Amino acid sequence: MKNNFKLFIITFVCIAFFIWYYVNIDNIVLYSIPTNKNDESVKITMGSSNWVEEWNKILNTNFYSTTPINVWKERIDTVDLKLYGFIEHNSISSYLITLSKVGLGSLCFFLLTFFCKKNYFQSF
Repeated sequence: MKNNFKLFIITFVCIAFFIWYYVNIDNIVLYSIPTNKNDESVKITMGSSNWVEEWNKILNTNFYSTTPINVWKERIDTVDLKLYGFIEHNSISSYLITLSKVGLGSLCFFLLTFFCKKNYFQSF
């Protein structure tokens, strides 16, 4: 019984961390700029589907997704906004973060399956 409780705690902590990681990691590490939409402060990250159009609209430019980040940064500084984050969208680091999401999700799925098998499906 004590081992089952430890396994439950480990599974719960891993799943809670995975959900937080999956939801928030792109907003933390990908480049983003803050703006106001409908009187609410939001950050538009490079991970959003239409980030180029949104950034161009905010900065009054006509850049492309392949424009180097230092060009974007110069324009952002000109408009007196702040650039958050430290990874570009289609970089190796971005793909590694996506891979880590898949890996952590697989680990959580394995732990949940193992926990259920050990506790609920012992008779099978």
